[in-house]
Amino acid sequence: LANRFDTAFRTRWCRLACTAEPRVRMCSERAVRRLAWLSSRVPPRVHSANVRLHLNGWHTRSRYQDKAPHPCCFCGEQGVDCLEHILQCATIRSLFPKDLQGNIMKCFFLAGGDDEVVLASLIIYGAYSHHCASRHCMVPLHAESKASVLRLVGDLNLNKHAKEVWSRYLSTF
Repeated sequence: LANRFDTAFRTRWCRLACTAEPRVRMCSERAVRRLAWLSSRVPPRVHSANVRLHLNGWHTRSRYQDKAPHPCCFCGEQGVDCLEHILQCATIRSLFPKDLQGNIMKCFFLAGGDDEVVLASLIIYGAYSHHCASRHCMVPLHAESKASVLRLVGDLNLNKHAKEVWSRYLSTF
């Protein structure tokens, strides 16, 4: 497992400069530890969306070799539907608390404190679910993407701690 994550970070995230972190093995090992820790704190579908992100498993058009420009389902910008854009998308970044927005490792790769990791994992799940829904919809969904992500997370059956983290976040959003 550690080697699979190390390969994903080394060949995908660090090679494509999605993260400036030079210690690849440390990042991948931290991701494995944080995902293991997270598995008992969020619903399985949230955990699955986060594992998929780390291992480049989101169903983007790029993943299926479709490089034609399409509007982003979050910001509406014309471009290639790929995880690299999603990690840089201004609309997705704006969903994270202000103190995390500039830190890709805390937003997407679970490098923050416990509450930050729970919150980031919930936002990633909402983004993943919205992205999946938009693939099957003929109408562009970018105009309502923020509300959709928030609603999708709000519909989850969360444990007490995750519910508290989400409620605190919503009160500042």
